Amino acid sequence: MRKDPRGWLSSQLQASAGPSGLEDIGPLSYALHRASKRDREDARKLAKATYDAEANAREAYAATTRSPFQERLVRFWSNHFCVSITQVRCVGLVGNFERQVIRPNLDGHFVDLLLATAHHPAMLLYLDQTRSVGPNSRVGRKHDKGLNENYARELMELHTLGVNGGYTQQDVQALAAILTGWSLDPGQGRRDPFEFDYKRHEPGNHTFLGQRLSEGGHNQGIRALELLAAHHSTALFIATKLVRHFVSDTPHPQDIDRIARTFIQTQGHLPSVHEALIHLERAWQPGHPKLRTPAELVTAMARGMGHKLPGSELLKGRRALGQMPWAAPSPQGWPDQASAWTGPDSIVARVDLAKQFSERAQLNVDPVELGERLLGARFPTQDRKLLAGLSPVQGVAVLFASPSFQWRAQ
Repeated sequence: MRKDPRGWLSSQLQASAGPSGLEDIGPLSYALHRASKRDREDARKLAKATYDAEANAREAYAATTRSPFQERLVRFWSNHFCVSITQVRCVGLVGNFERQVIRPNLDGHFVDLLLATAHHPAMLLYLDQTRSVGPNSRVGRKHDKGLNENYARELMELHTLGVNGGYTQQDVQALAAILTGWSLDPGQGRRDPFEFDYKRHEPGNHTFLGQRLSEGGHNQGIRALELLAAHHSTALFIATKLVRHFVSDTPHPQDIDRIARTFIQTQGHLPSVHEALIHLERAWQPGHPKLRTPAELVTAMARGMGHKLPGSELLKGRRALGQMPWAAPSPQGWPDQASAWTGPDSIVARVDLAKQFSERAQLNVDPVELGERLLGARFPTQDRKLLAGLSPVQGVAVLFASPSFQWRAQ
């Protein structure tokens, strides 16, 4: 890695299997909103147990994987296509969403990832797509039901074009109509509950992003998502988010342009886009530090300690810092800019957690040697002098709480 860091990162640009041995939650969670009161309680317990198992395994995997860059890409895209346990029907599905949708699609094209997210029950439930009914559909006419524009709007604003991506309210309404019928059928024992329901689909042709999409049921929606994936605004929006996350809170326009051009030229081939990110010169230059988010900090401490703490302890650390897995407060996902995580209370919590982790791990190491291994050339002389006079437990706590560790180079 030290001899060829770019090559080491490039070697990780394959789909991630992630944690193994986890069971899918099954149909109870999909049917939570229509079950009896007793069944709903059983479903909630099963969903909570599934979430706990998924989250514990995810934290332990991140702390031990030999492909940490790959795992960061998984978390970036999982956060980009945010689904959250703030929607109670998603509690048991969020881990499955990441394992079955995000991880296996990172070695393909963006359009395939986009389509996979759009068909998963977590996304359909989280953004209320299952509640959208075409006003002129059979169900809409019979029960006086109408469109729910939530998913259509977030699909353009947060997943593809961006808020300034050039779409109109008419496009939102058209996409919402096109996507009616994208729903779920829990069906006893079904592993894939997605269902296209013609009875709820708004019939007819629709004009979307200036193009006329002929009536075609499910395929009409697929065509709309393909248009979004290929749009120039999508390339710019994705490029901006990638550069902001991996390089700088204030992404340079030239870096954004390079990633966007790669996205367009390769038709959104994600390994190529990620490879271009690795080769951005500014990503290797000093002066562009990124504050570790709470999730990144917990993982970094866990890896630095040699995986001495179980996943459940790491989750307690994330809870203390206010960033539990798959629990973002809105569809925008978790912020990754320093301004979101640098309040006085946040800083105190970070220092406290560094102390707690060090005391629990009880590492028998030389803090200076650990600092050299973890920080390399970024290990300040003044920190070396300070750690030299401390016990292992004190020294590790001070190292983890230091600005040099709290901030990553990129």
